[in-house]
Amino acid sequence: MIAVRRRITLRRAETIGLCLVGLVLAVATVYDLTREVRIDDRIHADVASWHAITGSHEVSLLIKQDIKPGTTRDSVCGPVQPFFFHRRFLACLIFQGTVRADRRVVAGGYYFESIYRYGRWLLNDLPSDRYGCFGDAAAEGFHCDLRVPPGAPDRPLVRA
Repeated sequence: MIAVRRRITLRRAETIGLCLVGLVLAVATVYDLTREVRIDDRIHADVASWHAITGSHEVSLLIKQDIKPGTTRDSVCGPVQPFFFHRRFLACLIFQGTVRADRRVVAGGYYFESIYRYGRWLLNDLPSDRYGCFGDAAAEGFHCDLRVPPGAPDRPLVRA
């Protein structure tokens, strides 16, 4: 009789433990899926905002995400004019905040130069290649060079 009670008590404890583990896994799965959907919405809004601001229809964009938890700061870089003697100039816009009407707010941006070597574009987003900082990029010290390379766009894409 005592052995039967122990088995029933042990089975009940195991069942409760397994249900709790299953509940934790279900909550974690739902949380992860909603987080991924929000990130996908942000990326889509960033790309749509970049296209609307630059007027470019470029499809191969460089998207940089800030992977720190709780942040919504991302940047999108892409060419804004045709290449010029093995050189291409890219505009990077820094977006932050929530998605509203499939767009996001531009916090700042800068330009940088990409060079065509060895059969591919080298995307060296280095401080020495950056210029024309505006908004948060200028305020946060992105170390933008003040000189504008020949043939490059020389004005901010949006008002700071």
